[in-house]
Amino acid sequence: MTDGAAPEKKSPLVGELLAFFPGFFVHGMGHRYAGNDEKADEILAMELWSFLPVGLGAALYGIGRSEDAEAVEIAGLVGMGVGAVPFLGTWIYDLVFTPSEVNRYNSRLPPSVMISFSVFLLRMENRPRGVTEPPG
Repeated sequence: MTDGAAPEKKSPLVGELLAFFPGFFVHGMGHRYAGNDEKADEILAMELWSFLPVGLGAALYGIGRSEDAEAVEIAGLVGMGVGAVPFLGTWIYDLVFTPSEVNRYNSRLPPSVMISFSVFLLRMENRPRGVTEPPG
């Protein structure tokens, strides 16, 4: 949408595609497309916080491997697993709830935007078949 232009209806499919990729790397892209920046920021913050246990787990795993300490190595794997849960969880949340966010955005649009495409389809449906309009 450009400045001064009327808001346009958004596609749930485009929202889902954005949530899938690049949404895997930057969680919340689907919600951001749907206009819910607050929820997108929350999802992104949760993704960033999930890197803390993953990083600590990777460090412990590396120490355990280098020192031949199996318990530390296992603790590192557990830490990485604990971090993977919120990482994947926030991505899946964005994938699952993006279509409803896009539909919520579309439901808030002025009626003229919502029905313009429907009116166009009705006009096309009611046109006589096989009759071409004169140019002009």
